[in-house]
Amino acid sequence: MITQEEKARTLKKLEDPTLCADVCAYVSVGNSLIDLCNIWQVTYWTVSNYMYKHHKDEYESAMKTRGEWIDMRILDEIKSIGLVDIRLAYDENGRLKDPREWPDALARAISAVESEDIIQKGAGLVGYTKRIKMWDKLKALELLGRNRGLFKEDNTQGRALVQIFQNLGGEATPVEERINLIESALRNQLKK
Repeated sequence: MITQEEKARTLKKLEDPTLCADVCAYVSVGNSLIDLCNIWQVTYWTVSNYMYKHHKDEYESAMKTRGEWIDMRILDEIKSIGLVDIRLAYDENGRLKDPREWPDALARAISAVESEDIIQKGAGLVGYTKRIKMWDKLKALELLGRNRGLFKEDNTQGRALVQIFQNLGGEATPVEERINLIESALRNQLKK
C-alpha cells in the first residue's frame, strides 16, 4: 500500500527536470531502477511508467548500455580467473599476503581462503596453515576462447583456428600442464 507521503514524494520527483538524466545514468552502469526508487523513497511503478511514457528512447538506450556494461563486466571477471598469476598472492618470502593487499584481478580469481590452526600438545598454537582455492582456470580460459572464437566449432567468423585441445593427452595429463598448453596456445594466437 502506497502512503500519501510516498505518493507526494513520487509526484515531486516526476517534476524534477533532471529525472530522466539521473535515471538513465544510474541504470546504464548496471544498477536497477528499483534500487534508485528505494534510495529516493518513491514508488517504482510510477517512475517506471513515467520513463516509458515520456522518455522511452532514452530509458531503453540506458537499459541497452547496462546490458553491454554487464557483458563487459562478466568478461572481465572471466579474464581475471583465466589469466591470474598465483604468485601475486604471496610476498617475497613465500607467505600468503593479507587479502586486502591482493590486486583486484587476483581477488576475483580466488573462491575461498581456508585457515587451519596447528596445535601441539602442551605447546598450544604453534602456527597455522592457509590455503587458497581458485575458481576453475581451465573453464575460464575455455569461456574466453569461445568468446573470441578461437576454437574450431565456435569459429564462424573466419578467424585463424587454434587447435588448443589436440595435444592435451586426456585425463592422464596433469591440470597444470593442460593449463600451460592452453595459455601457450592463446599467447601464440595473440602474436599472430
